[in-house]
Amino acid sequence: MACLGFLAAFLTLLHQTGALLKISTSSPQKAFAGSDVFLHCTYSGYGSTADPRFLVIMWFYQVKEIVRYHNNVQISHPRVSFDDQAARSGNASILLSDVKIEDVGIYSCVVIYSIERVESDIIMNVLVSPKIQIPDIIVHGDKEKTVVCSVSDFYPVDITITWLRDGVSLQNSSLGKIQRNINGSYSVDSTVTITPDHERKKQTFSCRVQHESLPVALQEDFQLVYKEKTKMIPVIVVVLLVLTVIGLGIWKLKSRKGGFTVNDIKGPPILIDGEEVILCCTGNQCAEDTRVIWLEKKAWGDPEIIERYGGDPEDTQHQLLNTSYDMDTKHMGSQCWSSDLRFTFHVANHKGVTFICRFISGNETQEKRFQCNEVYAKPKVAPRKPKYDGAGKILYSLIVYDFYPRDIQIHWSFVTGEGEQIISSEEQRVETQGLTFSVCSEARIPGEVFKDPKCKVRVVWEHASMGRPESREMSVRDADFPWHPVMEDIIIPKLEAGKEAALSCKISGYFPDSLSVQWIKKEKRNESEIKLPTGDYKVPDDKSNEETDKTFTQVTRLTFTPHLERDRGAKFICRVTHPTLEEPIEKRTGPLLTDLPSRPVMEDIIIPKLEAGKEAALSCKISGYFPDSLSVQWIKKEKGNESEIKLPDGDYKVSDITSHKQKDNTWTCEARLTFIPHLERDQGAEFICRVTHPTLEEPIEKRTGPLLTAGNCRTQRWSIWGSWPHSSSCCTKPVCPGWRVCTVRCLAQGHLLERLLAGIELMSPQALSMQSSDVASTPPRYSIY
Repeated sequence: MACLGFLAAFLTLLHQTGALLKISTSSPQKAFAGSDVFLHCTYSGYGSTADPRFLVIMWFYQVKEIVRYHNNVQISHPRVSFDDQAARSGNASILLSDVKIEDVGIYSCVVIYSIERVESDIIMNVLVSPKIQIPDIIVHGDKEKTVVCSVSDFYPVDITITWLRDGVSLQNSSLGKIQRNINGSYSVDSTVTITPDHERKKQTFSCRVQHESLPVALQEDFQLVYKEKTKMIPVIVVVLLVLTVIGLGIWKLKSRKGGFTVNDIKGPPILIDGEEVILCCTGNQCAEDTRVIWLEKKAWGDPEIIERYGGDPEDTQHQLLNTSYDMDTKHMGSQCWSSDLRFTFHVANHKGVTFICRFISGNETQEKRFQCNEVYAKPKVAPRKPKYDGAGKILYSLIVYDFYPRDIQIHWSFVTGEGEQIISSEEQRVETQGLTFSVCSEARIPGEVFKDPKCKVRVVWEHASMGRPESREMSVRDADFPWHPVMEDIIIPKLEAGKEAALSCKISGYFPDSLSVQWIKKEKRNESEIKLPTGDYKVPDDKSNEETDKTFTQVTRLTFTPHLERDRGAKFICRVTHPTLEEPIEKRTGPLLTDLPSRPVMEDIIIPKLEAGKEAALSCKISGYFPDSLSVQWIKKEKGNESEIKLPDGDYKVSDITSHKQKDNTWTCEARLTFIPHLERDQGAEFICRVTHPTLEEPIEKRTGPLLTAGNCRTQRWSIWGSWPHSSSCCTKPVCPGWRVCTVRCLAQGHLLERLLAGIELMSPQALSMQSSDVASTPPRYSIY
């Protein structure tokens, strides 16, 4: 019973919510780092409160699920909060606390209610305001001064830096290469060259920064500090002497017999995120006690030891810094050593890193360096389901994410039988955690082109990390295309032979409006498909209707007059083709067996000559019915009484019904009522033959009308009294009660007496009595006995 209740609730919900669910979000959204932000997502179309049994809410970040709600809440993001009570009332928003740069990206809100699914994307951007520092503003003598304005810790990357002198822009400034910090923010230096003007030492210079995070420009003002030129010749001489001594020492060291050499580190020319990297470093003329150490130096701080080989046994452990590194050092013979460092490269971990291979042989140390400068991350792609944009176009979108460097090219087109047509697109670019980038590219395709089943939407992306462009093709026949036609079962009305009927089938949820419907018949014991004769079967030209969600619905009908011999046991098929379908889809009726009945037809009741005391039978013929499931009832209504009387079994006999099958597969029978008419009981009564059948909503019947029964002609004795003769005599005359008019003639004491007895119907001798008081003045009175 619980299952039945659940199913009833589901069907009710399905009826109430069909194609009504709507979702609303706000994109893009911005928040300052360190703040809290609501990512708003609301939905409607189900009523005031959603039934939690049918409600599922999911949030995704960069195609990774972070929130799931279905009866309970599951959150996989440490700084995300979700209100399940508000969610049941239509508010599926999430709260993101302590926003960080790593939170930048594409969030998706997905709501599933009953059989409907809606989703929407939100572009999340984080703002970090820049800081300005001008470290050196000292000018020596008349020498030109290059002043640096260091702008740091800003996000996003786009920034404008302007130099001013007394409020007037300087044109000889230059912007250095923008650097990405480990926390995802950016830093950049802008320089300007200033020629000292000793007569105008009070000039005010400014470094002005404009950035998305700043409501007004940030500006640092300063004045140059002038100092006299100092004599540098002695210092230069000393420096040159020191350098000379060092150079001679190095030359002597290399020329010493038995000294060893270290070759440059061999590694891939470019580094691809996620790919394995092997750095190889070799040394020649190495001593037996040679040790090899690998170090990692980030953009800041001192080098850190990764792994070492040689020396104390404890140093041979393969881990000192990170388990992700694997070092293999081998003695190759002839005083040659080789050391490999193997690891998986990640932009977030290794961009800007310098690897150092250090050989220690005897008392000598040599090292080589490998800088991770040419680094790349190949883009990953996540196509989204197409959406209707409300203006006759289909919105296709593609998320390209986790790529580096920033520049990427994305091109959209659609291909039909007429060729390829390039279309414009819109890109929303965001930077994500791990120092990589993401972009959401959208293109709008005219809906009409999808009527061509061969139409394909093509998107091509190019990036420096890829050897050649990559592409993806999408079509209306893809599984994620949301508007494939859905067929309901064929509705079969009550079919009756000879009475026009219509089979109907509803097809809904499809786009574009390009549906083709075919009705097919398979006769009993014949699996071959038959083309329906247009004269006997008609398919009206039913048009599609556009729904509120911009999909289309059509109800197709097959109209015909069922015929038992032609249609009994046949199957009917409704077959649908559409550009979104690889193969047609169809629904079938199954064999029409008992589903093709025929109504019974009654003839008038046959009434024989009825005579009192003599058995007679009323009969009624019923024909043309199917199936053989007929019920007959005989009913009586007495004269002057409209109530129906159940016939006593002893006086009235109803024969069993025996049906006979006809050539057209219908059935025929005869209903009989046998009884012995009785003048007093049956004269003026009406008999009814009533028939019920599965094809009939109400019983049908035939009536006899009031019956007349003739009695047997016999001699009746009449007595005549009267005062005017005082003596009486009798006479006899054969009469037939049942005559409408009867004349009584008798001779009494020579007088012929006549009496017209009118309107005598089924009267026994006791039924007629004409009496009066016994007075002389009254006329004669008569009685029949």
